[in-house]
Amino acid sequence: MTTSSKIAIGIAGAAVAGIAIGLLVAPKKTKKIFDSLKCSIADMSAELKNQVAKTANSIQNNIEEATS
Repeated sequence: MTTSSKIAIGIAGAAVAGIAIGLLVAPKKTKKIFDSLKCSIADMSAELKNQVAKTANSIQNNIEEATS
């Protein structure tokens, strides 16, 4: 086996190991990111619902005051 073929095998092995490690690590981080996004979206959704309810109540109160 020549030196260049040993180097090529070493590079290929390192590439395979890097890909394997990347696949094992990346999904965990991606899952954490998606979980964090879900929580943020849920919080924003709840806040938006509260703001819409407050605005609707305010409009209703203004209408009642204007018609009485």
